Amino acid sequence: MANGELPFAVEGIIGAGKSTLVRTIGRELGLGVTLEDVAGNPFLADFYKALAGNESYKTALIDTQIWLLERRTQQLENSFTQYNNRFVIDRTLQGDLAFYAQLYAGGFISKPQFETLKTHLERRLNYLFNEGLLPKTVIWLEITPENAYKRMKQRSRDIEAKVEVDYLQGLKSQYEGYVLPLIAESASLIFIDWNRPLEYYEHGSQSYLFRLPQELKEKLTSQIRAYQ
Repeated sequence: MANGELPFAVEGIIGAGKSTLVRTIGRELGLGVTLEDVAGNPFLADFYKALAGNESYKTALIDTQIWLLERRTQQLENSFTQYNNRFVIDRTLQGDLAFYAQLYAGGFISKPQFETLKTHLERRLNYLFNEGLLPKTVIWLEITPENAYKRMKQRSRDIEAKVEVDYLQGLKSQYEGYVLPLIAESASLIFIDWNRPLEYYEHGSQSYLFRLPQELKEKLTSQIRAYQ
């Protein structure tokens, strides 16, 4: 396990509230913010159609993962250059492994496809680790699939309309079995209970928490001090 410091990443299943927390951390602690590029992914809508059982869009399952791997790498490299380590990012590269594993477990991709995606991810992670371009502290949002599902429905993204609780449950299991141990090899993990109702406000198209939970704020502030 690495000594915790900057930069930070926020990780959790779909609907957990990662982007809202990332924005709040950036605003309250004066850090740069890098959000997941959902709108820019040209394959994502077809990915969710394939998950819903539409065979016509099955190629999007692999296309989406390849696009995300390249885009996340680019975002990390750009963030380190732009913010000089002082940033918080939405999602980790390691988290992609949960999606690969869930696609394989659900019979959407074959074992060779799963192993190929996993190999590409491992090579990319090795490169980024050697270059010092991985987050040093990762915040894991502990939330039940049922609560994440409710939040996902509240934000009403059309592309997520057919995602079911069972998929989120499987995804959470993959995170716990594969991703969190992998993250712990190169970063400090902070676990936070994210099940309680969140009080947040809207500012334009962005959501912020009214306040960062005090315990989390203290932990992150100490990590920033250690970095300085």
